[in-house]
Amino acid sequence: MVKCIGRGLLVSLVFSHTLCLAQSEEQLSDLTSGVIPIILEQGGGLQSGGELSNRNHGITTRSDLRYAIRLKNQTNNPIQSSSLILIVDAIVEIARGRDVTHLVEVVGYDGITSQGKPFFRIPEVNTEELSPFAESEPVIVRILNPDLFRLAPPSFQVQGIPKTQSNSINRLRDTLLRKGLLSPEEAAGIFDTPTPTQP
Repeated sequence: MVKCIGRGLLVSLVFSHTLCLAQSEEQLSDLTSGVIPIILEQGGGLQSGGELSNRNHGITTRSDLRYAIRLKNQTNNPIQSSSLILIVDAIVEIARGRDVTHLVEVVGYDGITSQGKPFFRIPEVNTEELSPFAESEPVIVRILNPDLFRLAPPSFQVQGIPKTQSNSINRLRDTLLRKGLLSPEEAAGIFDTPTPTQP
């Protein structure tokens, strides 16, 4: 026998299931293994000091670094474009093999994760999704390296929402709205794009 539950409790249950996708980057799916950052170019004027050698696979001592990065979706699922973020996971000094992210300055990021890592939102295109095997628009990651550490290219994490996941939540919302179990006011805002912690 199925017990009836109050409308308020039902709404609370739905909220607890869906708000996790709308509140912080911690609830986004880790897509790093399937959505690959591609470094298109690396730069910094000669006036910045330091050198860049392609023979060293992008290792550089420049004081002003710029990386243009696209994301390539190598999964079989489309990704919700507005949910994609690129997290600067580590910036490693080659000489000592240590993470020096806290000793350099990442410029122009869109927010900070709850772990204190800067992230960049991937620019949206005209479509709502990044299709399988498609590439995103580029985002510029700029790093100031005043101590001229010998740096490898940064390592990144990619997070977002696969469309299969967002579609199932949208179907749940539509069903609850259609059956009158969820009002438009109650549904408003709970399926918004996730908003990671801002600086």
